[in-house]
Amino acid sequence: MRDISTNNAPYLTDGVLGRRLLAWAIDAVLCGLVSAALALALFFFGLLTFGLGWYLYALMWLVPIAYTYLCVASAAQATPGQRAVGLVVVADLDLGSPNGAQALVYAVGFWATLAAAGPLLLVSLVTARSRCLHDIISGLVVIRADSPQP
Repeated sequence: MRDISTNNAPYLTDGVLGRRLLAWAIDAVLCGLVSAALALALFFFGLLTFGLGWYLYALMWLVPIAYTYLCVASAAQATPGQRAVGLVVVADLDLGSPNGAQALVYAVGFWATLAAAGPLLLVSLVTARSRCLHDIISGLVVIRADSPQP
């Protein structure tokens, strides 16, 4: 089996860090819009159910995790923000598509890191290939979509 990981092709991750920051900003806005629309729908659902539906507001924290998971696990392998700036999420071992478990660990890890201590994302400044903790734990890496594949 030929090793085609990002260890042997550093050009795949050149300039990724700045793009990731811009992608996060785009995704934060999109996730906020999705959350606002869902909150409005839950408000009216709560009115229809005489307040019982408002208990679903307790699950709103799942929106950003589901947003990230569904996008990374999809055929696009990236969130809309990542696609907009030319990034794709791939398995570090073989540059293949992430499986469902990897995408879930990636999504939960990212949002948990951001919620608990956003500065932990600064690990990407000192790791090889600008990988964050949730990238390393999930076995994924974010690469440039426009880079030539080995």
